[in-house]
Amino acid sequence: MGNCASICAKTKTTDNNDSCGNTNLNIDSAKKVHIEPHVDKSKHTTTIITHKTSDGEVITSQQSCCEKIDDDGNKQCDRFRTNLRQFYQKLTLPNVPWINEEIDLPIAEYFTQLELKESDKSIEIEEIFNSVNGKQPTRILFEGQPGFGKTALATKLAYDWANNEEYIDFEFSFFIPLRELEKKSMEVVLVEIGNRCDFEDITQIVKKHKKQTLFILDGLDEISREERQEIMKILFKQKYSDVTVIVLCRTSHFTVSKEERKEIFGFSNVSGAFYDKRISLLGAKNNFRHILLNSKLFDSPLFRMLSPVVIAAGVKIEEIATTTEFYKKIFNATVKHNCEISQNNNIDLFDVTSFPMNNIQEQIRHFGLLSAEKIVQNDLKFDSNELTEEIRKMGFLINRKELIHCTSKKHYEGLNLSIMEFAAAYAFFVELKVNDMSASTEKLLKEMANHYYETRGTSQVLQFLASLLEDDLDRLLAFIDSCCAWFSIDFDLAASLVVRCSENNISNSKYQKNFIRPHE
Repeated sequence: MGNCASICAKTKTTDNNDSCGNTNLNIDSAKKVHIEPHVDKSKHTTTIITHKTSDGEVITSQQSCCEKIDDDGNKQCDRFRTNLRQFYQKLTLPNVPWINEEIDLPIAEYFTQLELKESDKSIEIEEIFNSVNGKQPTRILFEGQPGFGKTALATKLAYDWANNEEYIDFEFSFFIPLRELEKKSMEVVLVEIGNRCDFEDITQIVKKHKKQTLFILDGLDEISREERQEIMKILFKQKYSDVTVIVLCRTSHFTVSKEERKEIFGFSNVSGAFYDKRISLLGAKNNFRHILLNSKLFDSPLFRMLSPVVIAAGVKIEEIATTTEFYKKIFNATVKHNCEISQNNNIDLFDVTSFPMNNIQEQIRHFGLLSAEKIVQNDLKFDSNELTEEIRKMGFLINRKELIHCTSKKHYEGLNLSIMEFAAAYAFFVELKVNDMSASTEKLLKEMANHYYETRGTSQVLQFLASLLEDDLDRLLAFIDSCCAWFSIDFDLAASLVVRCSENNISNSKYQKNFIRPHE
């Protein structure tokens, strides 16, 4: 047997229950082979072969996924690909509670075609992987405003891969909502996705096919700075450099400070741009913009999804002029549509002149404060309890299916992050208008101001709140005046704080001069 003193081969079979058998082969010489079979042939096999040389060196080799053949003659990687496609073929768009809860929304029927732009040039979804300067892009950034279809697009990409669409030609594709990471490493995430497809460990499959693997990472803006360190290493090719990565986040949200670069990479002179292709997601394609006072509203797939409820409540959508007004109509309309008091056509959540407030207003206020806490903590999941169940019935929370791991604990998520942001603004609006703000709520409001600053103005809570307060803008600015130094050194950030307020309300504010210095 050449230079080998002995060869030991062990074949293991694995499944999710650890009910594995094994076959031990002890080879003392060419004539003495002892085999002890304990193999469950219904399970897939992983073969590890250990060679021991005459000088005692142990050499271990492992069959690749392309070499492992099951009893039906299928390669391990082919079987996993089939299972993964079947898993993603079941993807649907989130349904809203006022639609029959048993009805999912098939992507093929309900996905709204989106307007995409690359370097001010309109492109189709089939063109997103086109080469850049003769090179295939491996890091693609999608940016879009809240409610403009980022998650829907990510879902569509995974669904199209599962259904063998030509433009998304990868051997493997993994759809990873970053809100589900829970501080796990990508290796652990891949193992959990493998488990959902009845494979115990797919690490070797990804390694073998890395140049033909796609990661779809949705919601970079939904995770904290600490949680995104793992993702930063992937985006900047410190890990999985040969894997193609698509990442989706809010417009202008992605920034990497020098401190963060040094923290992640050990030095700060790393380019802040990781992508070789940047695509703007401008919302839904449409021919109806002329009917709205604010045409950009109709670009939002969220607006389109919710507008039938608004129309059913008797609202003329063509008269909606501002984003804040749209959300006010949405909140009033959904409450009317779903609650026991829906027959009361005079209900107005924003009429807080009468005291005490009605039960529905209190529920929305409590939900808003809870949403504010969740936003600050970057934890967008809601436990199931009496309050969240009522909010779900109203239509503001949904039971979203997790894609990374199975969980037996029931929880909800916001229909959209912007819904949570407006609910938080509503809660602070009520506190400033009606209640004597408690120390804990005041602290939360200041934390929200800090969050607004950290997200470079992409968080909408303070913008919504400033607009809701109208001529009482100073009530907000007085409470966050301790933060004015941050805003005063950044004109654009300070200006975006009051961008949804009327010019009259801004000019009448006594505190605005502390936040907005004259633009030089």
